Amino acid sequence: KYFLFIGSLSNAFDFELIYEISNLLMSTHSEYFFLICGTGDKYEKLKSLFENSKNVFLFGEIDKYNASFLVKNAIATLAPYQNNPNFKNSIPNKVIESLEHGVPFITCTEGELKSLIQKYKNGIYLNRNKLDISKILKLINNKEYLERLRENASKSYQNSFDFKKT
Repeated sequence: KYFLFIGSLSNAFDFELIYEISNLLMSTHSEYFFLICGTGDKYEKLKSLFENSKNVFLFGEIDKYNASFLVKNAIATLAPYQNNPNFKNSIPNKVIESLEHGVPFITCTEGELKSLIQKYKNGIYLNRNKLDISKILKLINNKEYLERLRENASKSYQNSFDFKKT
C-alpha cells in the first residue's frame, strides 16, 4: 500500500507536493506510505523535510530490479515534475516505465502529461494551485477505479510507447 517516486532528488521535482499529499493522507489513511528512492543534491533537504513524517520513507539509490519490483507493486507512481517548458513539452521515461508496468501516475505537470491523462485516463492530474486529493482517495477506496486506471495505463503504453508495435 504505497505510492512511489524513483528518480534524481533534484530541483526538477516538486517534492513539496509529495509532502502535502502525504500529510493530507496521514490523517485518514495512515496505512498508506510514500516511498522516495534516489540520490541527488536535494537528499539532505528531503531528509530534513520528511524527518517527522510517519508515512514517508526516503531511500537512496536502488537497482533496476528493485525499481521494477517497486513500480509493479505500487498503487501509483509520483511524477511531480516542475511546471517548466522542459517538462510541459515532454513525457519523461519514468512515466513511460510506470505505464509499461500498468501502473497509473500522479502529476501536477501541465502540458503533455496532463494531456496524456485526459486522453487515456491513465493517471491523476492534480492542480498545484488548488490541491484536491479526492481522486487519490478514490484510488484508495474504489478498487474498480484503480483497476480501470491500471488497464488504461497498460493500453496507453501499448498504443503510444511500445516500440515493438509502433
